[in-house]
Amino acid sequence: MFNFCPFPCLLQMEEERSQKKRYKNTLVNEVFGKGLHRKLVVAPMPNSVCSSLQDAEAHSQSAAMPAPTLEFAAICLSNAKFLLPNTPPVVSDDPPTSTPPVPAPPGPPIQGHSVSSLRCYVLACQAYVSLGLGDPVTSLASSRELLATPLLSGGLRFLGQVYSAEALVLLGRVSEAMTHLTPESVVNISVSSPKPVLKDSDSETAAQLSTHPPNAGPQVHQFPESLSQARAVMLFNTAAVFCITRDNDKARKALQEAVKLLPNPPPPQTVLLSAYIELMSGNTAAALHLLKVAHPYPHGMDFQKKPRKAAATYLAMKH
Repeated sequence: MFNFCPFPCLLQMEEERSQKKRYKNTLVNEVFGKGLHRKLVVAPMPNSVCSSLQDAEAHSQSAAMPAPTLEFAAICLSNAKFLLPNTPPVVSDDPPTSTPPVPAPPGPPIQGHSVSSLRCYVLACQAYVSLGLGDPVTSLASSRELLATPLLSGGLRFLGQVYSAEALVLLGRVSEAMTHLTPESVVNISVSSPKPVLKDSDSETAAQLSTHPPNAGPQVHQFPESLSQARAVMLFNTAAVFCITRDNDKARKALQEAVKLLPNPPPPQTVLLSAYIELMSGNTAAALHLLKVAHPYPHGMDFQKKPRKAAATYLAMKH
């Protein structure tokens, strides 16, 4: 199933995991032979890679400076959730200044609406980290608490549905997971919560903020970038669940609809899932042909090479 990091606070860990995958792909230069006589030509690891791995290992051994791991992230998120007041979110049209501020040392106080938004972000990150640590129970609890929040943004609702479905699949509750994978339910992927309407007395302040917005740092572009891609994620995960229940025809149809919504060339996950569906259906020749055309695992090469562009046409027209 598709899984992705929701917020920039976890991108450092996600980048390190991606680097390890790229290192594995660049280790193999060439393959000779077949079966028992298969030989791998291994390339030497670059010095830059060795130094970065050594630096990461040194950081992980320091008790004063914990390494950015999922385990450490789980502790931080648990502390953040404990420190945030469990107050009901703002559901009226009153401006944020009408609610009492909440102390947040060493930073400035935050208003009630911001507290609710921050709590939603913590719950989304907690669900993501728990899945990475193999704890679907905690992930499901965080996802359900997130989805029960009033005035939840479309992007966070999308993440809550995806994480809930994956947690339920890991818990063996496949039929219940399907209820969270409805593409039509994705109507917005913005992570900004709906803000209360400002009164006339606050219009001048709002105008100043719009004219001189605070520096929010660099923008982070993370998949999915559009509604069509978000709905494609729902369809892809639906196809994966159908594979678990061995409904190969339904899985093939859902994957075909997902590929139509994804950019060209399709991600490697779609190619591999399509090949798996063909194998489960007994179409070994079709699976081998798809892997040959798509090249989902070119050793030491970029996944966006031109040979994979033919995979989109094959996936869309094969079935």
